[in-house]
Amino acid sequence: MIQRKYLTRFVAVLAMLLLYACVYSQKRTNDSVLITQLLSEIQGMQSTETSNDFYTGSFPTYRHFAGFPPNTKPDYGIFYTGTTCFTLQTISKYLSSTQQQIATTILQNAEKAYPYFQNKDGKPIYFFWPTGKQIMPNTWLVKNMTSLISTAEDADDTVIILMSMLQQNDSINRLAKAIIDSFANTNLRSNKSTYKKYSDVAAYNTYLGKNMHSDFDLCVHANVLYFTYANNIPLTKYDTATIELIASILKNNEHISDGAYVAPYYVRRPVILYHLARLIGAFNIPQLSTYKDTLIQQIKDELEYCEIPMDKVILHTSLLRLGEKTDSLDIQNINDITRQDDKFIFYQARAGSQMKRPFKRMFLNNGMLNYYFYCTAYNKALLLEYLCLRGK
Repeated sequence: MIQRKYLTRFVAVLAMLLLYACVYSQKRTNDSVLITQLLSEIQGMQSTETSNDFYTGSFPTYRHFAGFPPNTKPDYGIFYTGTTCFTLQTISKYLSSTQQQIATTILQNAEKAYPYFQNKDGKPIYFFWPTGKQIMPNTWLVKNMTSLISTAEDADDTVIILMSMLQQNDSINRLAKAIIDSFANTNLRSNKSTYKKYSDVAAYNTYLGKNMHSDFDLCVHANVLYFTYANNIPLTKYDTATIELIASILKNNEHISDGAYVAPYYVRRPVILYHLARLIGAFNIPQLSTYKDTLIQQIKDELEYCEIPMDKVILHTSLLRLGEKTDSLDIQNINDITRQDDKFIFYQARAGSQMKRPFKRMFLNNGMLNYYFYCTAYNKALLLEYLCLRGK
């Protein structure tokens, strides 16, 4: 009787394991189909020829003006093309050989657009808009003020584009990093656009131009550090200062309580948490790893009140990158999740972001002066990233 009891239990457990294996296998198969579909859709959205609005190899981006009258216009900025391809690079090891071929083609095509955004003297640094072209295209007032507004290449586009390239060049990466360091805070001037306590911290500046004011963005800092660690570039005093700055922001919860002020180009809490999780989950940086558990809890807290589908995607991805298990998102229709709308704002431009205090505080949250940038192809890449990570 005893042996029969144990045999019955063994058979029951075995049956459950087999059922789990079948369900898991089916889930992996379904995810693989979705991954291939997403890659094909991303590839299909890539521009095949240069027009007034977009360059060959780039992904269509649109800019929404939140003021009066509200309007949405095409924008030939390169940011979303670079970050879409960077995302593909980070998950390439999870793709099948057939899927990798599609991803490789996407990356190759994107590189056709990058030269238009490179520094005019050939330095390996990149501008948000095409070099020498009008800023804010399709906007009559701002685009015709290009010659009056100080503009320059920026650290964010630079590292994102360099990390998205198929062939990584160590010499070019180190030169780009040296240029970023040369424009770090206090080298030319001190930052008057952040908290006074951080004004003299020698962290990376967003912009790489002598005529540009000093300013910080937490997500830009995270991206440059990711670039530095991913390429095994020796740390400098600017890296150390940036790490200490991020650690201070995390300690004081300023990324939660004052996101627009510490990350004026990303602003939204889910997006900020996503950047921090991507960095801390990828590299062992002791000063930042200390806050890993706190970050995990903050992401879970954000999920409790999250209603925007793409926010749920990047928050679940953030937990996975930090090694935390999560319930799987129910994905019925990928287009319902990834469609372009005015709710999921990953990147934006606010008038106050380039102002000195106290004017930055006064104008930063004025919704009538905001520009929101959208790219459906990037939304699909973010969903693709989640599917790859949950199935690894």
